[in-house]
Amino acid sequence: MNSVPYAFFEALCCQLNRSDLDKLKKTSGGWSTVAAIHHSKRRYLHLDLNANTEGTQVGIGFKDMNYNAYEMTYDEKYDWIVGIYVGHAAMSSLPEEVSLERFRRKVLPALQSLIHGWMLRFVSANIPQNLADSIFSGLHGCGQLIRMCIINYGGRCAEFVEHQISLGHLESLSLRGDAWPDTIKASLKSFLRSPKYEGLYINGSNLTLDYDMADSFIERFLKEHSTGTRYLRGKPSFSIAQLRDLHMNERRKRRRSWKRHDILAKWRGPNESELQVIRKNKDELWFGRNDSDALWIS
Repeated sequence: MNSVPYAFFEALCCQLNRSDLDKLKKTSGGWSTVAAIHHSKRRYLHLDLNANTEGTQVGIGFKDMNYNAYEMTYDEKYDWIVGIYVGHAAMSSLPEEVSLERFRRKVLPALQSLIHGWMLRFVSANIPQNLADSIFSGLHGCGQLIRMCIINYGGRCAEFVEHQISLGHLESLSLRGDAWPDTIKASLKSFLRSPKYEGLYINGSNLTLDYDMADSFIERFLKEHSTGTRYLRGKPSFSIAQLRDLHMNERRKRRRSWKRHDILAKWRGPNESELQVIRKNKDELWFGRNDSDALWIS
């Protein structure tokens, strides 16, 4: 083990999370020293982006996991970017400002090598179109996206979402805003069948849950032997009464106590698990299993 070049230790430790580094630093030999250094210096950072009204200048700032602001310092050897938030912070609060052209040519290409299993979240609906399209173009082929919350800005937005689904890395997706094209439904149905799938929110958009989407989600839950399938939320395009027709053999008998919790139906799954559908905000359905933990998007 000690004959392994030091550069190899360094390269490997750069790719390990803090949990793995903690285990490695407890071993003997050259691994422990390098792992201990990386463990002590590792930072998980969020990247905040925004633009001026014209979309010609882009503001950039890093924050730690407690959202404490950093100056424009980033150590690519020890730091991991785990989230990109667009429109979360005001442009005036971000410490660095670059032209949109430099952001496209320099910043976006560099990001793809610096991110590690991260989330892309658009917070504001007022992001300039050229910044949104630049992000969608620059991160188009990025395979590190795990969670996305996307507002429809038009332009390249829908195609970006469809392509990210096709890459197969996505776990959770929230779509918001109006004018999402019906053509995206085919990709969403494909996402529901993905091995990585954990959840889909379309309740904040013009899109609706089709009957076959609900059927597919329930069927997957009934066959699932892990906690992977977690949630689905949206406005149904079918009547509530049709829920009674879905997987009748596994559907539980209705109880009076369900009414006060707006529970519409429940299904028995493997390993004593249970899936329930709840009415939300009068016209939305929320499908979730009883062993789901707190959801990452509301």
